[in-house]
Amino acid sequence: MNGSSNQTSDGVPRLPLAELHIHLEGAVPWETIRQLHPEGHGLPIHPPWLAKARGMDFATFERIFDVFVRPAMATSAAVEQATIDTLSSLVIQGVRYVELSVAVRFYRSPGCGLIEALKAVGRARRWAQEQSDIVVRFVAGFNRQEKLPNAMRQLRAIEDLIDGGGRIIDAIDLHGDETLNDGSHLAPLFRAADRCALRTKAHAGEHGDAANVRTALRHLGVRHICHGVRAIGSAEVMALVREYGAYLHVCPTANRLLRVRGTEPDALLPLLLNSGCQFTLNSDDPMIFGCSVRSEYASAVRNPRVGIAGVGAVARTAFRAALVEDCWRRKVLEDLETILSR
Repeated sequence: MNGSSNQTSDGVPRLPLAELHIHLEGAVPWETIRQLHPEGHGLPIHPPWLAKARGMDFATFERIFDVFVRPAMATSAAVEQATIDTLSSLVIQGVRYVELSVAVRFYRSPGCGLIEALKAVGRARRWAQEQSDIVVRFVAGFNRQEKLPNAMRQLRAIEDLIDGGGRIIDAIDLHGDETLNDGSHLAPLFRAADRCALRTKAHAGEHGDAANVRTALRHLGVRHICHGVRAIGSAEVMALVREYGAYLHVCPTANRLLRVRGTEPDALLPLLLNSGCQFTLNSDDPMIFGCSVRSEYASAVRNPRVGIAGVGAVARTAFRAALVEDCWRRKVLEDLETILSR
């Protein structure tokens, strides 16, 4: 690609980007956490775990939410501000479309229950979409340890929440420690969501093996797998991903820091590009992992086996997977092709 006006300092052209795997609670800018946290600016200027982390286990990962994030998002006003700041950070990166996941289990404090939190994120979306050209979809993340009756009650409570004339929640996802169970007991929840015309997604094939990806595809009926990288170890599951036309929403930095086996980015992305599977690049929990969707694209561009051609293909895939009207999709893809052709 030629033309400095079309190039940013990180080596990524000014492409419109889409992010389909990002968690609100792990994406709130650290400065916002410091502003909203009861300890205020007594917290370190930078996330304290990043300076020494070469990796972390799942328990440490969850503790960050308990100690830093939950106290900062204890009221609906705080949730709204945190969401506004998160969406603003995505706009700055050139993100035009995002599926932002909201953890159902996270909002249980007396000051902010689930319904209050969802109304708050709805208000934040209205603000962001009025101020910029970003399109925002919200995903309700159900923990895989949830009992089915309780999960069904939660789904009924949120499926009809309306804000600005449309649904607040556009999809559901399966969250939580994948080594505990494969989530198959929640299959009725996913069928109910599908009947309500909600997109269904599931975290699978990250800390669990390829069999969990198979379960998500066959038993939960999802076509959007968050992570899914462990499927690479199984030719049978990779064939299933291709057969079902599923998308793998890959998060290279998160996988590296959480020490997911077989996910070294230099080898992973070329392998996926050559696999015939559809995949996207995402940040997962950017505040926690010290990354962004733009930094993931920048790393991919620097990989000689990916480069701008591979990055362009991934960006196209992300917009093709978006929950948008076809006229909007065509326009943003035209913008993407114009930039790639310069």
